[in-house]
Amino acid sequence: MQHSACHFLIIEKGDSYTKGERIPLNCTDLVIGRSWKADRPDVAFDSLYVSRRHAQVIWDGAGYLIRDLASKHGTCINGTPVNPEQSHRLEGGDQIGLAGGLVIMTYKIVTDFDDRTITMTHLFSKAVEAFEINLDTREVCIEGIPLKFFGKERDLLFTLYRCPNKAVSYDEIKKELWPERLLDGGSVPDVENSEVTALIYRLRKRLGKYGSRIVTVARYGVFLKTD
Repeated sequence: MQHSACHFLIIEKGDSYTKGERIPLNCTDLVIGRSWKADRPDVAFDSLYVSRRHAQVIWDGAGYLIRDLASKHGTCINGTPVNPEQSHRLEGGDQIGLAGGLVIMTYKIVTDFDDRTITMTHLFSKAVEAFEINLDTREVCIEGIPLKFFGKERDLLFTLYRCPNKAVSYDEIKKELWPERLLDGGSVPDVENSEVTALIYRLRKRLGKYGSRIVTVARYGVFLKTD
């Protein structure tokens, strides 16, 4: 029996992403780096130790390779530094480290046989006019064009999408998006409401004309309008 395979980068560590988050590799090249002004790589981290164009994951038709883009603080595969002048072929389970381990990702190959969640989650995917969200591939399309964005903006959108037309409180958003900032003895992560509202603003801007579907409930939270 033939099984199709999906390729992912799994976030183990890295500011702006949640541990365990999957970044799908759809037979395309991806630049990994740090956002700066209007320039945003395909996979963007917040750490200043990550170069703006730090590394590139390359699809060559047979699999994925990674190369360091002459970054200042280097790229490692399973703890071994990558030579910037060479591309390194990735194998399932390889651990990619950037900037001395400030960012860690695992390259994973998943078949529809060994990860049933990949084939099941599409049941929750639906379209709102020409604004489409697919929880299976963790992709967002606007009028048929994939929208490339990651990190907490996308996490917020998916959190709201799982509860359509239902307000999600600021505290629930903090727990979902900032678990690493939960202090000992606390019940809600140490995140100001202003930080949440700034994230909501950025998400609205990212969605363009569909940003109006992100509706704020005064002094409580926000919801995604789907009807």
